[in-house]
Amino acid sequence: KESEPDIFNAITRDALLENVTVDAEGKIDFKDKSVTENTRVSYPINHIKSIVEPVSAGPAAKNVIFLSAYLVNTGWNGTGKRISIRDTRGIIDAILDGAILTAPTKKLPIFDFEIPTELPGVDSTILDPRDTYANPAEWEVKAKDLAARFIKNFKKYENNEAGKALVAAGPQL
Repeated sequence: KESEPDIFNAITRDALLENVTVDAEGKIDFKDKSVTENTRVSYPINHIKSIVEPVSAGPAAKNVIFLSAYLVNTGWNGTGKRISIRDTRGIIDAILDGAILTAPTKKLPIFDFEIPTELPGVDSTILDPRDTYANPAEWEVKAKDLAARFIKNFKKYENNEAGKALVAAGPQL
Protein backbone atom coordinates (compact mmCIF):
# COMPACT_ATOMS: atom_id res chain seq x y z
CA LYS A 1 0.00 0.00 0.00
CA GLU A 2 2.79 2.44 0.88
CA SER A 3 5.14 1.85 -2.06
CA GLU A 4 2.52 1.35 -4.81
CA PRO A 5 -0.76 3.01 -3.82
CA ASP A 6 -2.13 3.11 -7.40
CA ILE A 7 -1.73 -0.65 -7.75
CA PHE A 8 -2.99 -1.33 -4.23
CA ASN A 9 -6.10 0.78 -4.86
CA ALA A 10 -6.68 -0.95 -8.21
CA ILE A 11 -7.29 -4.22 -6.38
CA THR A 12 -11.08 -4.07 -6.34
CA ARG A 13 -13.89 -6.10 -7.90
CA ASP A 14 -12.84 -7.38 -11.36
CA ALA A 15 -9.15 -7.51 -10.46
CA LEU A 16 -7.52 -10.90 -10.85
CA LEU A 17 -5.18 -11.92 -8.03
CA GLU A 18 -2.68 -14.76 -8.16
CA ASN A 19 -0.78 -16.45 -5.34
CA VAL A 20 -2.59 -14.76 -2.44
CA THR A 21 -4.57 -16.05 0.50
CA VAL A 22 -8.02 -14.87 1.50
CA ASP A 23 -9.55 -15.29 4.96
CA ALA A 24 -13.09 -16.51 5.67
CA GLU A 25 -14.47 -12.95 5.48
CA GLY A 26 -12.92 -12.44 2.04
CA LYS A 27 -10.08 -10.18 3.20
CA ILE A 28 -6.80 -10.60 1.30
CA ASP A 29 -3.76 -11.23 3.48
CA PHE A 30 -0.87 -9.61 1.57
CA LYS A 31 1.59 -10.50 4.35
CA ASP A 32 0.94 -14.25 4.11
CA LYS A 33 3.82 -15.81 2.18
CA SER A 34 2.63 -19.41 2.56
CA VAL A 35 1.79 -19.67 -1.15
CA THR A 36 4.72 -17.65 -2.48
CA GLU A 37 6.46 -14.31 -2.06
CA ASN A 38 5.70 -13.53 -5.70
CA THR A 39 2.08 -12.41 -5.96
CA ARG A 40 0.51 -10.87 -9.05
CA VAL A 41 -2.51 -8.80 -9.95
CA SER A 42 -4.17 -7.96 -13.25
CA TYR A 43 -6.81 -5.27 -13.37
CA PRO A 44 -8.72 -3.22 -15.91
CA ILE A 45 -6.89 -0.01 -16.80
CA ASN A 46 -9.79 2.06 -15.49
CA HIS A 47 -8.95 0.85 -11.97
CA ILE A 48 -6.05 3.32 -12.02
CA LYS A 49 -7.35 6.72 -10.94
CA SER A 50 -4.46 8.72 -12.46
CA ILE A 51 -4.80 7.19 -15.93
CA VAL A 52 -4.11 9.49 -18.85
CA GLU A 53 -7.30 10.00 -20.83
CA PRO A 54 -8.26 9.21 -23.46
CA VAL A 55 -6.82 5.71 -23.49
CA SER A 56 -5.37 5.25 -26.94
CA ALA A 57 -3.94 2.51 -29.08
CA GLY A 58 -0.53 2.85 -30.65
CA PRO A 59 1.42 1.22 -33.46
CA ALA A 60 3.00 -2.22 -33.26
CA ALA A 61 5.40 -2.60 -30.36
CA LYS A 62 9.06 -1.68 -30.89
CA ASN A 63 10.10 -3.15 -27.55
CA VAL A 64 8.87 -6.30 -25.88
CA ILE A 65 9.84 -6.50 -22.24
CA PHE A 66 9.97 -9.79 -20.40
CA LEU A 67 9.98 -9.13 -16.67
CA SER A 68 12.02 -11.79 -14.97
CA ALA A 69 15.11 -12.31 -12.81
CA TYR A 70 17.39 -12.50 -16.04
CA LEU A 71 16.44 -9.81 -18.38
CA VAL A 72 14.82 -6.86 -16.70
CA ASN A 73 15.88 -7.71 -13.20
CA THR A 74 12.67 -7.46 -11.21
CA GLY A 75 13.52 -10.48 -9.10
CA TRP A 76 15.75 -11.01 -6.15
CA ASN A 77 19.31 -9.82 -6.10
CA GLY A 78 22.34 -10.78 -4.01
CA THR A 79 20.97 -8.93 -1.00
CA GLY A 80 17.97 -11.27 -0.93
CA LYS A 81 15.63 -8.35 -1.61
CA ARG A 82 13.47 -7.72 -4.64
CA ILE A 83 14.35 -4.94 -7.04
CA SER A 84 12.07 -2.03 -6.12
CA ILE A 85 9.14 -1.16 -8.33
CA ARG A 86 10.63 2.36 -8.60
CA ASP A 87 13.87 0.98 -10.07
CA THR A 88 12.00 -1.51 -12.26
CA ARG A 89 9.92 1.34 -13.67
CA GLY A 90 13.09 3.38 -14.25
CA ILE A 91 14.58 0.50 -16.24
CA ILE A 92 11.38 0.08 -18.27
CA ASP A 93 11.22 3.84 -18.90
CA ALA A 94 14.84 3.79 -20.14
CA ILE A 95 13.93 0.99 -22.56
CA LEU A 96 10.80 2.73 -23.80
CA ASP A 97 12.24 6.22 -24.18
CA GLY A 98 15.51 4.98 -25.71
CA ALA A 99 17.79 6.20 -22.88
CA ILE A 100 19.14 2.65 -22.55
CA LEU A 101 20.54 2.89 -26.08
CA THR A 102 22.97 5.64 -25.09
CA ALA A 103 23.67 4.53 -21.52
CA PRO A 104 27.25 3.58 -20.63
CA THR A 105 27.65 -0.19 -20.40
CA LYS A 106 29.99 -2.97 -19.39
CA LYS A 107 30.11 -6.65 -20.30
CA LEU A 108 28.71 -9.21 -17.86
CA PRO A 109 30.94 -12.27 -18.05
CA ILE A 110 29.60 -15.79 -18.63
CA PHE A 111 26.36 -14.47 -20.17
CA ASP A 112 28.13 -11.93 -22.38
CA PHE A 113 25.45 -9.28 -21.81
CA GLU A 114 26.08 -5.58 -22.18
CA ILE A 115 24.59 -4.12 -19.01
CA PRO A 116 24.05 -0.42 -18.33
CA THR A 117 26.17 1.11 -15.59
CA GLU A 118 23.74 3.99 -15.09
CA LEU A 119 20.17 4.81 -16.06
CA PRO A 120 18.07 7.88 -15.22
CA GLY A 121 16.14 7.41 -11.99
CA VAL A 122 17.64 3.99 -11.24
CA ASP A 123 19.90 3.09 -8.31
CA SER A 124 23.13 2.24 -10.16
CA THR A 125 24.19 -0.22 -7.45
CA ILE A 126 21.55 -2.71 -8.66
CA LEU A 127 22.42 -2.72 -12.35
CA ASP A 128 25.34 -5.14 -12.14
CA PRO A 129 24.12 -8.23 -10.27
CA ARG A 130 27.65 -8.89 -9.02
CA ASP A 131 27.52 -5.65 -7.03
CA THR A 132 24.50 -6.85 -5.04
CA TYR A 133 26.41 -9.72 -3.46
CA ALA A 134 28.52 -9.20 -0.32
CA ASN A 135 30.86 -11.82 -1.79
CA PRO A 136 31.18 -11.55 -5.60
CA ALA A 137 32.46 -15.15 -5.72
CA GLU A 138 28.97 -16.26 -4.64
CA TRP A 139 27.53 -14.57 -7.75
CA GLU A 140 30.05 -16.38 -9.93
CA VAL A 141 29.13 -19.78 -8.49
CA LYS A 142 25.42 -19.12 -9.08
CA ALA A 143 26.03 -17.68 -12.55
CA LYS A 144 28.10 -20.71 -13.60
CA ASP A 145 25.40 -23.06 -12.32
CA LEU A 146 22.70 -21.17 -14.22
CA ALA A 147 24.83 -21.04 -17.38
CA ALA A 148 25.45 -24.78 -17.19
CA ARG A 149 21.70 -25.38 -17.00
CA PHE A 150 21.11 -23.15 -20.05
CA ILE A 151 23.84 -24.95 -21.98
CA LYS A 152 22.43 -28.37 -21.08
CA ASN A 153 18.90 -27.32 -22.02
CA PHE A 154 19.97 -25.92 -25.41
CA LYS A 155 21.73 -29.14 -26.49
CA LYS A 156 18.42 -30.16 -28.09
CA TYR A 157 18.61 -27.14 -30.44
CA GLU A 158 22.10 -27.81 -31.81
CA ASN A 159 20.92 -29.91 -34.77
CA ASN A 160 20.40 -27.03 -37.25
CA GLU A 161 22.05 -23.72 -38.18
CA ALA A 162 19.48 -21.53 -36.42
CA GLY A 163 19.85 -23.57 -33.26
CA LYS A 164 23.64 -23.45 -33.44
CA ALA A 165 23.48 -19.65 -33.74
CA LEU A 166 21.17 -19.49 -30.74
CA VAL A 167 23.49 -21.69 -28.68
CA ALA A 168 26.49 -19.58 -29.73
CA ALA A 169 24.71 -16.46 -28.45
CA GLY A 170 24.01 -18.07 -25.09
CA PRO A 171 26.13 -18.34 -21.96
CA GLN A 172 29.65 -19.69 -22.26
CA LEU A 173 31.65 -21.46 -19.57
